Amino acid sequence: MPSAPRSGLRLALQRLSMVAALMVAVALALFATRYRQAPGAQCIATPPQVIEVMQPGQATAAGPALARYQFRFELPTVPAARLALAIGSARPFYRLTLNGADLTPGVELAASNRRDISPHLHVLPADLLRTGDNVADLILPENPALGPHGVEQLCLGPLAVLGPAFEANWWRITGLARLGLALLLALAILAGLLWWLNGRPAAYLWYIALLAVLIVRMAYGASPARPGGPMLWIHIGNASLIALPYLLHGFMRAHWRYRVPWLLKLLYVSTFLEAACVALRMHGLPPASDAVAGMAFMLLVLSSALMVALVIFVRARFMHRIERRVVIGVCAFAFMVSLPETIDGWLPFAQRWHGASALAMMALAMGLGYLLVRRMAIGGYVLNAATESLAGELDQALADDNMPTRRLWAHLTSRIGERERRRLMRDIHDGFGSRLVGVLAQARRELPHSPLRGQIQRALLDMRLMLDAMDDSSQSLGSAMARFRSRFEQANTLAADRCQWKFDQLDDVIIGNRNRLIAAYRGVEELLSEALAGIGDGPVVVAIHAGASAVDFTVLGGAGWNATVVARVERLVRSARGVLHWSIDTQQPRCGFTLPMF
Repeated sequence: MPSAPRSGLRLALQRLSMVAALMVAVALALFATRYRQAPGAQCIATPPQVIEVMQPGQATAAGPALARYQFRFELPTVPAARLALAIGSARPFYRLTLNGADLTPGVELAASNRRDISPHLHVLPADLLRTGDNVADLILPENPALGPHGVEQLCLGPLAVLGPAFEANWWRITGLARLGLALLLALAILAGLLWWLNGRPAAYLWYIALLAVLIVRMAYGASPARPGGPMLWIHIGNASLIALPYLLHGFMRAHWRYRVPWLLKLLYVSTFLEAACVALRMHGLPPASDAVAGMAFMLLVLSSALMVALVIFVRARFMHRIERRVVIGVCAFAFMVSLPETIDGWLPFAQRWHGASALAMMALAMGLGYLLVRRMAIGGYVLNAATESLAGELDQALADDNMPTRRLWAHLTSRIGERERRRLMRDIHDGFGSRLVGVLAQARRELPHSPLRGQIQRALLDMRLMLDAMDDSSQSLGSAMARFRSRFEQANTLAADRCQWKFDQLDDVIIGNRNRLIAAYRGVEELLSEALAGIGDGPVVVAIHAGASAVDFTVLGGAGWNATVVARVERLVRSARGVLHWSIDTQQPRCGFTLPMF
């Protein structure tokens, strides 16, 4: 008896450990991607004001409008060995001058295909520094085609202090994106090869399309190059995020073969709302409203993707427990790690998470890729086992010159299925059946008046009926019910005298669904046993009528119907896609069910 509570406790502990592991992974990911500010450095949290905007007429001929940001500082009282200037973000890109000397000679401010979001570190040459006032100028192009622009967080301090912080931040913002891009490209190539080698299944195509979306997002942070212009890439990135939940839905539907029509309609609604948020941002909004629209857009995308995973987690009935854990773990991790990105627009630069979305995308890609690899590995094992099982049957089939090639597979699967079915029936009969017969004989000797004998007799009858249903020697429902009648009358002494069997055109009903026949056998047996066990000795009628698309089974008689028995029969019938119907009329109690055609 204590085994059930103990197993429940074990399951609860397993779930608790999974949740705890997920929380620890999320906490570590968020801790690792939080921006690191150098201690002891002189930083400007908010960008300096634009002190000059040079229009094209004032700048070089036909050049872009330029914004100049100025940062003034004095040398520290105790000079450090080397001073450095760290730039957290200067978008789209910049030219840096120190006391009039250009520190970035290779930058062309007229470029139109760049947008750099990486942090930068510049070592300040000692010969350019003054003992008094020093002036650092950042010059940025103000071209709307290059996307939003601005400067965030300038820090001045010793190189020994700024250097480690810059390296850590560079890996968060740019390094992780480059590693993720390489990983996603490798996964895409591998998935393409597996798709070609495994018969081109649809799930691989959905996975490759999903990887393409993630690659676009990852490429945005991995390189400053933007062929076609930064705004084009911003639009492509937004479109890829909008497509993410739909592609996730397509992949999982192809992988687990489920149908949830309302989920697709809900995705269409969320797609419309996401597109509306993007359209509002494209037409220009005040900073506060733009931050709200950006947060709403990301929340819609993340919530839609998580909703897809949760619905599939519930509706994919045949999902293995390992696959369930992978799906919910990976999707929950990706959702929670990406969630801080929705509030980044409200936080100062030094308090934001950078690289969290890259970790989320890599985890999602690897988790879904694992599902495909696992399915392929299991398929390979099954294929090898099937090859060994098919070998003998294939040799015999090929020896028949009259066997058409197109019928070869149907012939082989029929032979092997029949052989495995007979082996299973023999194992059940020789093992469990023989032991049950021995128990029944012992009960008759030692417990001659115990109701346990009847229960064992019914268990033996259930087993024999299940074996009869699996046996394909009964091709029609008429012959199957005739066998059922013979079995039932042998097991129940009252059945031969009290039961009246009324069959109607059952020989024309060909049995193609053995599971449905098992449900019919067990349902009729439950109702007949209940009717015969009631008070009274009146007749019990078993009426079976075959219609155009369904078969109706009805039992009339007895003293009434036990609610437990009716509930048990209803579960059996519902599992076979049937409908239960019953009446509590005291004159003629009636209970039965309707099953779809066999």
